Amino acid sequence: MKLKRVNFYSVIFYTLIFFLYSSLMSAQDELISLQELCEKSNAVVIGTVSNLTITYDEYLMFFYVEDSIKDKIEEMQIRIKSQLNSGFYLPDEVYLEDKQRYLLFLKKENDDFWTITGGYFGVFDVDYFKDIKLILEEYKNDSELFSGKNIKKLIQIFENTEMVKIKTLLLNELEKNMDVENLYYLDKFFEYENEAYKIFSIKNYGKYKVESKRENIEKTLLTSNNSNIIFYSIIALGEIKNNKSFEVIKQFLRNTDQGIRRAAIETLGKINDKKIIEPLIECYTSEKDFGNRIAIITSIEMLGINDDVKKAFEYLKSLEQDPFVFQFILKRL
Repeated sequence: MKLKRVNFYSVIFYTLIFFLYSSLMSAQDELISLQELCEKSNAVVIGTVSNLTITYDEYLMFFYVEDSIKDKIEEMQIRIKSQLNSGFYLPDEVYLEDKQRYLLFLKKENDDFWTITGGYFGVFDVDYFKDIKLILEEYKNDSELFSGKNIKKLIQIFENTEMVKIKTLLLNELEKNMDVENLYYLDKFFEYENEAYKIFSIKNYGKYKVESKRENIEKTLLTSNNSNIIFYSIIALGEIKNNKSFEVIKQFLRNTDQGIRRAAIETLGKINDKKIIEPLIECYTSEKDFGNRIAIITSIEMLGINDDVKKAFEYLKSLEQDPFVFQFILKRL
């Protein structure tokens, strides 16, 4: 069999994709939470940018305060400062537009200036007033609102808010505070048609290995046209690890979405039954994606190196023309 030469540009490409993905996941972990916005802000206000003063290294916003939601501000006009780098915008700084109205979470830097809590995560349209006021009032009444002791209260707030961005932030808080004693709340989210709410429940059913919801997840998987719901349903079934899901999952090995195929491949590996070998080999014969072929090998390897696995690897080796993947198989024989 003639192997193709290693394409070093492809290797560099996959490496860059890996590090970019890692960086994005790391950045996502650093996003400021609703809890942090409430705890770190000295004031929350609605108002209008009345004037701008821009210098070589400073972007100064004069902000006319119409109303304070948290901790009354006595001044009618405050100064909010952001930094510039030799006249250029910085990614972590906020630059509000002149004459525009905003709702802002603010930190007091000193007697003269304020900064916006969490950068752009502390900037909202004024339409968010009602939702944010509700959250701040609840937080004022109970400083442990986000501590994990108030799942029921957070869900009540979720149901009484209207803006999607606020509901998403509340979902993040619920995700942090969810535990096995509160899993029954997930059923409410599972019934929503909204993608984010349904995915929230599915992810947590998987995280906590809720076997009683396996059939519900399988039904959702088979009836949904939403690629994100399909993806997370497969992942959840992989966490539950019941081989009764085998017939359902293997249907997605031929899906047109590369990410869904990857999820199905890895989930079959977690089921850890030798019956996964045949469909994974069949998938391998038509799989164009480099990473998915590696995932197939890894999933089969999870069965342990026995005669069936060795036979499968010998066959895959005879098919493979990519030298990197060929060596990956060879090391397992």
